[in-house]
Amino acid sequence: MLEKDHKKILIIKLCCLGDVIFLTPALRALRIQNPTSRITLLVSSWVRDIVSQIPFIDDVIIYDAPLKKRFSINAFLETIRLLKRLRRLKYNTLLIGHRNKLFAILGYFSGIPMRIGFADRPSLWITHPVHFDMNEHEIKRYLRLTEECGATSLNLETEICPSVEEVKHTTELFQRLGIKSNDSIIGIFAGGGQNPGTSMQIKRWDVKYYIEFCRKIIQADNTKILLLGNKDDQPVNAEILAAFQSKKDKMFDLSGRTSLCALPALLQKCRIVIGADTGPLHMAAAVGTPTIFLFGPSDPRLVAPQVPNSIYLWKTVFCTPCYTPESVMQRKYFIGKEFICWTKTHECLKSLTVDEVFTAYSKLMNAISHHDR
Repeated sequence: MLEKDHKKILIIKLCCLGDVIFLTPALRALRIQNPTSRITLLVSSWVRDIVSQIPFIDDVIIYDAPLKKRFSINAFLETIRLLKRLRRLKYNTLLIGHRNKLFAILGYFSGIPMRIGFADRPSLWITHPVHFDMNEHEIKRYLRLTEECGATSLNLETEICPSVEEVKHTTELFQRLGIKSNDSIIGIFAGGGQNPGTSMQIKRWDVKYYIEFCRKIIQADNTKILLLGNKDDQPVNAEILAAFQSKKDKMFDLSGRTSLCALPALLQKCRIVIGADTGPLHMAAAVGTPTIFLFGPSDPRLVAPQVPNSIYLWKTVFCTPCYTPESVMQRKYFIGKEFICWTKTHECLKSLTVDEVFTAYSKLMNAISHHDR
């Protein structure tokens, strides 16, 4: 338990969607251990709409300066304004979910006395260091930060709570689309891999594989397929939809038609959601929807959801995993902001067959149906 004068807690995790969702078990542990503390989450506007549906926090502060491409006077002024605000709010404890020293320095100049972050030894900037173990699941790493202030937990399940308003909007959307309450709604997230600092299109399973997979599942009488994503994912989803012109009453392209704020409620209505290791798939797992993750360059042992009915498929070819906590910090693996397949083969996902995914889907669907009886 925090001391009586440690009742205002600030947690910094700017980005991205999956990482903020991984933080929820740590936030839950903090809230359970400190029910009367004021807990604030400092995030970027990229994830603003989702943090309002995290049930363990009281306040949200938006800070975008570190995500901007280059130094600017506006970014500098934004940082100065943030420093003044944090000093005025007088936080007692800071937990830093990044390895970048910038945030520890920010905490120091904000006058926060207890600063917990990833480091190997105490310093002027970090008073309570936590070793960053590259072989540890990301959720467990965040929980080790909370352990430094007495909040421990063995519960690794992520958690997002869709708002009542968004649940209502989703119900109305389904009514407009002609989707019935007894339909088996399958969410497909064929795109993704984009965030403010990095592009990882190598995480995507080939669109031709998705088309073949959808052909296998769309035959069931009550199956309805939702193609999910934002505007950037519209070309991929349009290619899938074009292959099912005679099935327009069974497949719907919602890319760019729903906000990030609305996505949790929509995902909660799905029977199963399938896609790559991307934020929306982690969101689906966090609202309790069964998921099938198609892993390639990233390591599921470090980032796969720790919830029931979430499974992953991963072909461990000679070069996997290539996207790791170590490689993401090295620019040699990037061209611009694009993380590249250095073998130029994309073998990890090319070798994952449609039949393997369909078999996993069938087993999960049978398990869900058996549970519902």
